[in-house]
Amino acid sequence: MMENSKESAKEKYLPIIKLGKLYLYLLILGRLVYLIQRVPLPTDKPIDSSIIDAGKFMLQSVLGNEVAKSVCILVLLLYTMFVAIESFMLLRQWFLSYYTKYKKKN
Repeated sequence: MMENSKESAKEKYLPIIKLGKLYLYLLILGRLVYLIQRVPLPTDKPIDSSIIDAGKFMLQSVLGNEVAKSVCILVLLLYTMFVAIESFMLLRQWFLSYYTKYKKKN
C-alpha cells in the first residue's frame, strides 16, 4: 500500500520534475551564452608557442566570431520558447484538472 502511494505521488509530480530540469538547463545555457558573448577575437597568431596557446587561439577564433555568437543567442531563444510552451502546457493541464474537480463538486 505504501509503495503504491509513493509511486503515484512520484508520477503526479513527474511533470514538475521535468519542468525543473528544463529550467535548470535553461539557466546553464543562458550562463554559457553569456560567457561566449564575452570571448574576444584573437589579436595575434601564436607562433612558436605551446599547444595551449594554439588551442586558445582556435577557441577564440571560433567563439569570438559574430556569427557564432548570433547562433548561440538564437539557440538560447529557441530553447526559451520551448520551455515557455512546456510551462504553459503544464499549467493548462493543471487548471483543467482542478476545474473538472471543482465542477464535479458543484
